[in-house]
Amino acid sequence: MESTCASGFEAVVLVANFICTGPLADGRAMIQPLLDLQPLNTNVSYIPWSEVSYTATYGQPAKTCGQSVSVVPQSPNLYQIDVGALAAAVNHINETIPSDPALYGFVFAFTQYAPDGFKNGPKAGSAFPWREVAMFAQMDGMASTSESVPKIASFGKNFRDLLQKTSGRDKPEVYTHFAHGDEGAVAWYGEDNDNRLRMLKSRYDPASILSFYNSVETD
Repeated sequence: MESTCASGFEAVVLVANFICTGPLADGRAMIQPLLDLQPLNTNVSYIPWSEVSYTATYGQPAKTCGQSVSVVPQSPNLYQIDVGALAAAVNHINETIPSDPALYGFVFAFTQYAPDGFKNGPKAGSAFPWREVAMFAQMDGMASTSESVPKIASFGKNFRDLLQKTSGRDKPEVYTHFAHGDEGAVAWYGEDNDNRLRMLKSRYDPASILSFYNSVETD
């Protein structure tokens, strides 16, 4: 589920995107309750996996990758689905973004993944620690100019802190691919994994050559 500003409507638009593997009829049955709400527009497609980025959310992933924009990400893991808090978050977007064109590219996505894959393996067999997350609250600010980056970053951080209060955790925890970069390795990988990754880093990359993306520090 994504919430973003549609400048033509001067309002926030909710976009739901579901990816199911299997027969089309089975996938359609899963989303039938939402189809019954009669959304403004629907696009139910049966496609090969290679075309997902060109079809999901009306092809926006592929379009974004081809544009010259700066993406300013923010995200907290949510361990409980607080309907009231999420409604308040969407209302906050609706009240603030339409009045500021610099924020029109801000996208707020409620992202859920089937947990079977990473739960089937042992916890110690992966550096991915977040097995009990109910939902990843992913916020991406799209900045077409460098001048708008500070405003987008500030808005995103405040929005992240707002969601963190009802996340179900006292300290920030975030899926590293959705992270802003200021949270720290413990927030990205968990305390146990941070210690393990530091040992690996010290052994195989003591000069920190491979440190371009949310990396751990060497001991």
